[in-house]
Amino acid sequence: MKESVYEEPRVKAGVKKGGYHDRGEKLQRWNRKAKMGVEKCNSLDKLELWEDLEEQLCNANATWLVGGDFNVIRDSLEKLGGLVVTQNETMDFAQFISSCALTKLKFTGSKFTWWNGRIKEDCIFKQFDRVLGNIEFITVSEVQHLIREGSDHAPLQMSCNANTDRVNKLFTFLNF
Repeated sequence: MKESVYEEPRVKAGVKKGGYHDRGEKLQRWNRKAKMGVEKCNSLDKLELWEDLEEQLCNANATWLVGGDFNVIRDSLEKLGGLVVTQNETMDFAQFISSCALTKLKFTGSKFTWWNGRIKEDCIFKQFDRVLGNIEFITVSEVQHLIREGSDHAPLQMSCNANTDRVNKLFTFLNF
């Protein structure tokens, strides 16, 4: 299986085709974990993945980030067009997100990251691609949904600023 690795001085992450690839052990120095490249397609594989991730995330005392093409939506608001979304389609993924106390990181760009390539009444948009993190990532991270080029999925670009020490300004009320 082909693997690609992205390295910066404070972050190491990996993507591996055919499943998910854990580079969390490389992030232990900074008490961070990341999972990227989720590529499970059938319902049973996805359920197994959610259970595996849930076991690791819920038992970890670390800052967690999980992202990629989940190929599933959380609720009907993440889909435009096509058939009505049923609770059975979204229940397992929504339960995984909730039980792990994960939140979708704030993003810029199009709400929908996937398009079926069709037009008019056959056109369907979904938010398959996302980055989720626990509470520590919410204030220091942002994801940009880039323009789809040569793919039905929009690439995601994440920015993380761990140095968020804010300078508190003294509030002064002037009463004239």
